[in-house]
Amino acid sequence: MTSAIRTPDISMGASAVSSRPVVREGLLALQRRLALSAPRGAILEGRDIGTVVFPDADAKFFLEADESVRARRRFEELFQKGVDRSLDDVLTDQRKRDKDDSSREVAPLKAADDAVRMDSSSLPLSEVVQAVERAIRRKLP
Repeated sequence: MTSAIRTPDISMGASAVSSRPVVREGLLALQRRLALSAPRGAILEGRDIGTVVFPDADAKFFLEADESVRARRRFEELFQKGVDRSLDDVLTDQRKRDKDDSSREVAPLKAADDAVRMDSSSLPLSEVVQAVERAIRRKLP
């Protein structure tokens, strides 16, 4: 299931469906219930986790990267999964989803005021993970 939910069609569909208030309301309760039932806390990822789902979370991060870097990363991810998309198509889809998600009325994509903003444009994934881990360890005993 994990690889299926990361395809371009599903990503764009998720963006469209998640803009509907009835969907957001249902997802909000589910996300909170699942995270709060985790025995040792939870790490969540999403475009409104720190602003809507868990605005009082102990640690919040807003990862950013240059749009061309993000598109290249997504293109490579899709290529490794055998999805045939051009880099231009990936960039076009990314721009549309970002615009749609940041301008929607319900739970728009934006950084929480107290989120740690990180630009990962020039960082490998391992360094991003290490930086997030260090920040969490500083914040939480």
